[in-house]
Amino acid sequence: MKIFQLHSLVPGVRYYRMTSPAKHLSKKYKHDVFFENTSLDGLAQSEWQKRADDQDFHEMLENLLKGVDILVTQLVHCEGGLAVLYGISNFFKIPIVLDCDDDVENVPFYNRGSETYKPNTAITKVTSAQLRMVDAVTVTTDYLQKQFRKHNHNVHVLPNSIDLDMWDAPVELPSKKSVRIGWAGAQTHEEDIKFILPAIKEVLRRNRNVKFYFVGGVPDCIMKYEHKRVIKKFGWYDILDYPKRLRQWQFDIGIAPLVDNNFNRAKSNLRWLEYSALGIPCVAGNVEPYRKSINHGKTGMLAYETEEWVECLEALIKNVDLRRSIGTAAHKRIKISYNMAKNVTKWNAVYETAILENQRKLKLAERVEV
Repeated sequence: MKIFQLHSLVPGVRYYRMTSPAKHLSKKYKHDVFFENTSLDGLAQSEWQKRADDQDFHEMLENLLKGVDILVTQLVHCEGGLAVLYGISNFFKIPIVLDCDDDVENVPFYNRGSETYKPNTAITKVTSAQLRMVDAVTVTTDYLQKQFRKHNHNVHVLPNSIDLDMWDAPVELPSKKSVRIGWAGAQTHEEDIKFILPAIKEVLRRNRNVKFYFVGGVPDCIMKYEHKRVIKKFGWYDILDYPKRLRQWQFDIGIAPLVDNNFNRAKSNLRWLEYSALGIPCVAGNVEPYRKSINHGKTGMLAYETEEWVECLEALIKNVDLRRSIGTAAHKRIKISYNMAKNVTKWNAVYETAILENQRKLKLAERVEV
């Protein structure tokens, strides 16, 4: 199978949804997987959409697409990008699979993408059109599958999975008296962190041996919060270097808060996956992405209200054995259920089905023309 990937989203999304599956599709099935050449540390929006009217770009695409069996793409952001996809579909007659990991039709007001994705804006019209025109849609969760089926009946769940070649090295914690509670993520989680800020303050007040670490796109509410045991590390790592960097922070406990709304219900359990791959016990928001994957008290802990967050965090702070047992159990669960080397079979099945269905439609169209 020859697979062409045309990405358009941030490096982290591209890695989990395209690069990691591509590696294992090549390794397990010997498929030829290649992509439009923008590096993983490139711009948030792939340059190709800006070249939609460039004849040289079209000629390059034509050469790249020769002999391709299937095109895998991400959400495009403009009419030019959509036009390119229509052109590929009509000219090359190959199936197009769209991968999407966010409910872009329910972006909350506090998210910086909310203005862009308001109903009836240009980009939402492009999104709806793309969802309708592709042969299949792949998503991260059951919830997102239900949301997108109003546009396309052919929606498949391919859960985010961990490449254990990169992640399978649990944190070896040194002997120390302090307990590190950590969070790593993007600034788009401002409201999620703000929601548990009272719990963070209470845990700090009660436990002099606790430090909180915030890494990556540190939310504004934390940047403004001055406390000697709240450590802020604003900045981004290359996605391929990220597992090693996260391991170096040596979190004793990881946190993954989420406010309960439609947008977050469509989110995946990725933060729990990453912590668990490193053997770090996690306290996560008791909402759909985590509720479905975490066995409370066994492979993680679930909390929502302030009192629940304080209770769960303090249970882990005071009990080293509980931290170890949850971290170990979560790590084992990753190997069994969220291992990309195993789950890549789901990607392969979706792509094979899309190709066969496309061949069937083309044959039917030929008969009608005759």
